[in-house]
Amino acid sequence: MVGTEMNQLPSIQRPAKEFPTAIALETTSICNSRCVMCPAREGIERNPAVMPREAFEHIIDQCIGRVVHVLTLTHFGEPLLDPGIVERVSYARRSLPKGMQLTIWSNGTKMTEELAGGLLDAGLSVMNFSIDSIHKATYEAIRVGLHFEDAIAGIKYFVRANEMRGHPCQVRIHATAVPINRPEMDFFVAYWENIIGVDYADWIPAEANRDIDPTVVTDASVLEPCASPFNNFTVLSDGRVVLCCKDHDGFMSLGNVFEQNVEEIWASEQYVEIRMLHNAGRKDEIPLCATCGARR
Repeated sequence: MVGTEMNQLPSIQRPAKEFPTAIALETTSICNSRCVMCPAREGIERNPAVMPREAFEHIIDQCIGRVVHVLTLTHFGEPLLDPGIVERVSYARRSLPKGMQLTIWSNGTKMTEELAGGLLDAGLSVMNFSIDSIHKATYEAIRVGLHFEDAIAGIKYFVRANEMRGHPCQVRIHATAVPINRPEMDFFVAYWENIIGVDYADWIPAEANRDIDPTVVTDASVLEPCASPFNNFTVLSDGRVVLCCKDHDGFMSLGNVFEQNVEEIWASEQYVEIRMLHNAGRKDEIPLCATCGARR
């Protein structure tokens, strides 16, 4: 099948694992913002939904006894709009190893004192806030539909609750750089790194985030295989499995966990084919990977 010459093979050959080590479950695809850098800003073709509790717990149950390093309860959508998010965190923490990183990504605008306490008591280990700017006008121009004051208040609620409990959870602040906020990124990181209760701050350019640009073609000289097909398992709220966080609308569906087991999908012919193409330096033959600005 693979006709690539040996001297053209990537220097890294990634091994296939028996089970994904990083799992992302989109507990809800509902969002309260239309961020300018988000490919879902114009809406998604699939119906915004909350993942059924029974389906969520069935997925978690399949991970018991497996080596899962990271469980992220976010994909597209705002996880704090999921009315059952605290119960989901609690179920995952009770079921899976204590050392597993259990994390969510949020814009923070729906965080309350009660919700912060609930998430922490349930066992959340990493809280990621996406805020993009410390200036109101810039923030609201990027995170369309949100209010800067709500985001700052949400972060404060969580930091305070975390400190009251002895700081059991890492607090991370992230920005996505677009033209309007890129000049402030160094200051942005320095500002948050000096806030007591914040453990980490960083930023990435929009083109390396989730944006899928069909005009961008993967640089064929970069052959190294992406880690996602070998480690990551991403599930949409409707049960469809997608290749990675770049896929907001099930552009490349690999199966459905409402109908199949995680292990069955992970070992499927389609997944195996994708891994072979990556290891052969031919990932540009995969439509989603060929237009990925983060893997160039």
